[in-house]
Amino acid sequence: MKKLQCEGCGNSDFVKKDGLFECQYCGLKYSPEEISNLYKIRIDNSDKINNLLKLARQAKRNNNWEKCAQYYEMVMIEDSENWEASFYADFSGVVSFSGKKASLIYSVISNALDTTLPLIRDTVPDQTEQENAVLEIAQDIFDLTKRLNTDVDTYSSANSVLYVINTLYVTGNKIESVFPDNANYETLIADLWKSGVKIHFSILDYITDTKNAKAIIQSYSNKIKQYDEDYECPKFKPAFVTSLKKLFNK
Repeated sequence: MKKLQCEGCGNSDFVKKDGLFECQYCGLKYSPEEISNLYKIRIDNSDKINNLLKLARQAKRNNNWEKCAQYYEMVMIEDSENWEASFYADFSGVVSFSGKKASLIYSVISNALDTTLPLIRDTVPDQTEQENAVLEIAQDIFDLTKRLNTDVDTYSSANSVLYVINTLYVTGNKIESVFPDNANYETLIADLWKSGVKIHFSILDYITDTKNAKAIIQSYSNKIKQYDEDYECPKFKPAFVTSLKKLFNK
């Protein structure tokens, strides 16, 4: 729930002087009755938000993503700093898409994470609640990428799968960037990258720029080893074997 805010300037700092509550920013004064009314309005707003969140979560459990998106969008109207609505209003809009729209899925999730992860960090005071929120988001992203078709038999299909891979990579990257000093995220970040590397390695024969793909795989493998010393990087095939496979796959 947001703090009580001055109707004049939106500031939340009040001081009581001579029986009145004065806004520290603009100087607007409120009687005890007026402050009480503001508080009641805020409480009513909180009840409305909680009810909408219950409906959104129920729709999410039932895989009713259209309704889920609608309820979260309504929460956003009431509270633009609600991390749950911030992420799932967008996520719900793409979760039922097929792998053919992987580029759009990647874009939506990447942008949603840019907004939501800082909100979790800045508005959720309890660290355990923060970690649960990040875990929920990451798990839903991971489950979505598993549902997308990552079987590749052409160069064209490989391009779509690259967006799935990048969704996993970027999710780990953004969590690491926003929460750099929290060791509790290390396993989660590494698992996201491992999943990306595994898929990336499996489609190497269908990627045009193999050299760049191998460099990316190696880079993420090195990053994974920072969190998991026992992790083994995939073994690349000799260049001439890869060239022959590409020749026969054309």
